[in-house]
Amino acid sequence: MFATRLNDRDDRQSAEAALGPRYSGPERRARSHWLTSAFDEIDFGILLLSMGAEIRYTNRAAASALAGSHPLRVSDQRVAARDPRDAVRLTAALQEAGGRGFRKLLALGSGTAQATVAVIPLAHPQAMGEANVMLMLSRCGVATPLAAEAFARSYGLTSAETRVLLALCNGKVPQEIARDAEVEISTVRTQLGTIRQKTGAQSLRSLVAQVAALPPFMGILGPKPGKPPADEHSTPVGKLFSFKERDTMAFAPGNIN
Repeated sequence: MFATRLNDRDDRQSAEAALGPRYSGPERRARSHWLTSAFDEIDFGILLLSMGAEIRYTNRAAASALAGSHPLRVSDQRVAARDPRDAVRLTAALQEAGGRGFRKLLALGSGTAQATVAVIPLAHPQAMGEANVMLMLSRCGVATPLAAEAFARSYGLTSAETRVLLALCNGKVPQEIARDAEVEISTVRTQLGTIRQKTGAQSLRSLVAQVAALPPFMGILGPKPGKPPADEHSTPVGKLFSFKERDTMAFAPGNIN
């Protein structure tokens, strides 16, 4: 009986040889689809890469972020840094994660385009080119607007109170909120007091903390959950990868149990 956790690639390959070829029937394909659908509901970017930065999987949030002003971008189905100085650090972090199992946080970009990326090693790849490094992108804010709006509805906030809550979660102070809404500061303070009363928050800080702790809540940007794309060469994140590639590469046996 083989150990549940094999310590090196030789042992893993010996075990696979003894067990015979990998099963890739409809059950595994269905499981892969449900996993990709679940990842698309997470409100921060997730990418699975090879050590050479080749993209094996990206969820919707990552595809959206990298298509914008994020310090990372997609080039020839690889992740690349926009700043040459970041490129050197990213390459080193991927090599250390994939080859030596090191985890690292990278602060990339500058100014308003600055972002933090976590580089996480995965299980050793079982075939050349499989994903063995995960990049996790930071959220763009305390919570997605949709999550904050759902929170507001659950506590019965008015539309005006919801706008104040969203502004507060975007880092604005009451004076800025009043100026942007063209109302008196006393109006905003009254609204904040009502919001605290309805949500049970003891302070503005605890109110923001409540919103920051919300679970992911994404809008429907792609196919409905549970239904694969109509075209096998399209995905919920565009045409970076085919649906077949996501099945066979991103979720190879051993990478995700």
